Amino acid sequence: MGAVETVDDNADVLVDATSCTSDLCVAGVPSNPPVSVNTACSEGSGVQCDGNGACVECIAASDCAGVDDECKTRTCTAGVCGVSFTAVNTAVSSQTVKDCKKNVCDGAGAVVPANDDTDLPDDNNACTGDTCVSGTPTFANLGSGTVCGATQVCDGGG
Repeated sequence: MGAVETVDDNADVLVDATSCTSDLCVAGVPSNPPVSVNTACSEGSGVQCDGNGACVECIAASDCAGVDDECKTRTCTAGVCGVSFTAVNTAVSSQTVKDCKKNVCDGAGAVVPANDDTDLPDDNNACTGDTCVSGTPTFANLGSGTVCGATQVCDGGG
């Protein structure tokens, strides 16, 4: 009839150039709804879609590289991987007893030894005093006449 007419063209989609959204046109209305969470993506430093249209490194801390231990824990904050460190001098579960030391976190994710003068050594000699001095086992001879058994005394020479 010679008049210009507007018709829906669902093939004319609005392309937003992100892999975390779908480019759609339904009944002539363009939209870019987010794709499902964990869908692979390609832009930026991200590796997966967050379900809200963004490409991110992680959804959960378990998505991040590395392994958690007593001195460091992987984190995922706002889609970015990171690490949370345990406070300096926090004792860890793996210890060697009676060595005048304790294993602690260094505040930067590593386990390091620290002096522990309460972790007393034992040389199995009743005539020496078992002590620690600045993290070093020390066995000073007890004085002559110190009782060391039911009927025995120390000679002062250990």
